[in-house]
Amino acid sequence: MTHAKEPLEIREYPLVGVEKGWILVKIRCCAICGSDLHTWLGTRPSPTPIILGHEIMARLWNWGRV
Repeated sequence: MTHAKEPLEIREYPLVGVEKGWILVKIRCCAICGSDLHTWLGTRPSPTPIILGHEIMARLWNWGRV
């Protein structure tokens, strides 16, 4: 989200690799909570740009071998 009340968009970013001890997950779906909604409405001050949504369902995609 870049500004309050603007349309939300999905962005994809290229990934280089996974470091040792880390995992990479592929997000299958994501929900926004009430706090995210208030941030989008502009009634909860938050710095922008901000990534909304932390209720996710994901699949393990890759892992950095230890």
